[in-house]
Amino acid sequence: MLVANPAMANPFADASEITITGRDRGKFSLASGYASHGEDVRLVRGRSGKVTELWLGGGQWLPEARLAAEMKGRYAKKR
Repeated sequence: MLVANPAMANPFADASEITITGRDRGKFSLASGYASHGEDVRLVRGRSGKVTELWLGGGQWLPEARLAAEMKGRYAKKR
């Protein structure tokens, strides 16, 4: 499995590679420079089985609505 970098002109140039180790688990098997070589990758599922989080190494990725709610709660001006 490859991890593309959409900020690059060619998103798949130097793409990190993930080796799948379980149903919702993997490990970076190839990564460039300061990427996450050797670190874990995992999916977190809710009770319904729907994916609620993606962890790539130490980075947590959330669905847009959940991220927006978290940012609003964290950074909105308090009255």
